[in-house]
Amino acid sequence: MKKMVIFSLVFLAFSGVFTSQLTADDIEIISLSEVPENIKATAYAALEGVVLFEVNVKIKKFGEIYELKGKLNGKIYKFKIRPDGTLISTKSDNDDDEIPLSEVPENVKATAYTALPGIVLVEAELEIKKSGEIYELEGNLDGMAYELKIKADGTLLKIELEEDDDDTKE
Repeated sequence: MKKMVIFSLVFLAFSGVFTSQLTADDIEIISLSEVPENIKATAYAALEGVVLFEVNVKIKKFGEIYELKGKLNGKIYKFKIRPDGTLISTKSDNDDDEIPLSEVPENVKATAYTALPGIVLVEAELEIKKSGEIYELEGNLDGMAYELKIKADGTLLKIELEEDDDDTKE
């Protein structure tokens, strides 16, 4: 019986220590109507057409961070925004951010076709960063696989020749 009491006291002592470490950040759930307009405007500008549905405010050592969730085209997105309206990040809850090639802007595709004439585009992903939208296009040309990174304004950032993942040769 003494062992059980000692074990319980030790457990409670440790759980109290660990709990206090876990609550370093306070989280407040607020309604969308309580979110400042500049915060909502930042989310809407980052991802046009998004429908916001959840908001948390995290109190960090350096200040507040608004964490918003929104939905667009069946995907859930998370936004982290500072009180002054500065976008920190936007991420999709989905495993990947693949989009149909038909949703890639024509100027982005034109950049790919100019950079690698004759490329056949097969896949596209969209990343939303502080600096804007970045499209990652994958395509094939002359039996080689390429990945291109292109900004939404059509600026080519990078062309990579994809490595063959198959170690066996037939």
